Amino acid sequence: MGGMTRVRPPALRPGDTIGIVAPASAIKKDALLAGCETLTRMGYKPVYEDSIVKHDLYFAGTTERRLQELHSMFQRDDVRAILCARGGYGSNGDSVTPQRLAPLRLDSLSRDAGVTK
Repeated sequence: MGGMTRVRPPALRPGDTIGIVAPASAIKKDALLAGCETLTRMGYKPVYEDSIVKHDLYFAGTTERRLQELHSMFQRDDVRAILCARGGYGSNGDSVTPQRLAPLRLDSLSRDAGVTK
């Protein structure tokens, strides 16, 4: 893997909370709810911010909205996993520059989440 360390997050358990984010393309409310219903049937508790269905052109809101949503999910103590509602062009480029992601403190987040190497 060229010097990269593989990490193994703890397995999810029934009842765990999964944060849903939309860092790229916009998602329709009915598709979001259908996905959340599936996660609930699987025994998980999906959570998302009301702003997840915002639109800015074809993105899920402004870059700032999408980054704030991601940051807030990483900050929540109850969220055991984060899933993207959908992918798309908006999840690269301007949105995910190191400067914008720096406040996440990824080193401490992985340690706090019990990730093992």
